[in-house]
Amino acid sequence: HSTTFNNFLDCHATLTESHGEIKSYGFPQGYYHNMDCTWLIQRSHGEVIEIRFTSFDVESVYVNLHVDASKDNHRKNFGALHNFNVQSYFSYDSLTIYDGGSTSSDLVGIFCGNSLPPSHISSSHEVLIHFQTNSVGSYDGFQIEY
Repeated sequence: HSTTFNNFLDCHATLTESHGEIKSYGFPQGYYHNMDCTWLIQRSHGEVIEIRFTSFDVESVYVNLHVDASKDNHRKNFGALHNFNVQSYFSYDSLTIYDGGSTSSDLVGIFCGNSLPPSHISSSHEVLIHFQTNSVGSYDGFQIEY
């Protein structure tokens, strides 16, 4: 069973299907302003989730931040990210991916611009995706398959 969430009312959704698609609202004609949306992808315990970007065009002023998925590199290189102020660094729009079910889970990356982010295979049965936009500028948006 596959589901496409492309309705503004579904700005916060929990997705339990074995596979599906997530699109930013308005894709590909452009997303809305002042959005704060989350998608929680959940599988059964013991399963993992693979996410793949098929399209990505999000307003950007800074380069992407991609955290090395290995736990050792994550702790060595990005251990200070818990004190990292995402709002001041990404003052435009951004898509953030967490390897787990909450914003306190390991950070996979914070993405903006028009380069396709890398695919990701989760280390658990949950992945949280957060999309935040400001009040100016609107780009095509994104499409993710899982």
